[in-house]
Parts: sequence; structure tokens; C-alpha cells
Amino acid sequence: MPQVNINKKHYDQTAVLKARIGEKEYSIPLAKHLPYKYLRTIKDGADIDAVLDLFSNYIPREVLDDLTLDSIKQLMEAWANASKDD
Repeated sequence: MPQVNINKKHYDQTAVLKARIGEKEYSIPLAKHLPYKYLRTIKDGADIDAVLDLFSNYIPREVLDDLTLDSIKQLMEAWANASKDD
């Protein structure tokens, strides 16, 4: 009989994007390593607030709010590209 085992706690295998902002480094799990509840609102063409809400689970919101639009774009593109490569 076919079977599947899903190990919910596989954090040691989680691929992440390392983002250095100022003097601190943050780790954002790549798309396939995120819980589905975080990805529901992230689709092609998702608005910037939806993406920042996702990232705020891993980077303090006050840090994200102080970034320039160009920096946010760099972060979003780096995460999207790393997620595609993963």
C-alpha cells in the first residue's frame, strides 16, 4: 500500500535566504520550506504589503518599514530567485 511520511519538524533541512540588513543577518526560508499559511497570499503579482507581511515573520516589521523601496525590491527579487533555484 502506498504511504507517505511527513516530518513536520525538518528545520535542519530548511533552505533559507540570508539577508544582511545593517549589522544584523536574518534568515528567510525559501518558498517550498514555508508553511502554506504564509504562502496563501503570495502569488505572481502579489502586492508589496503581502510580501512584507510574509517577511515580517522572519525580519522585525520595524526593520522592514525602514527600508527603501529599492532595498525591498532587492530583497523580494533575491528571495524569489533563490526560491526558484531551490
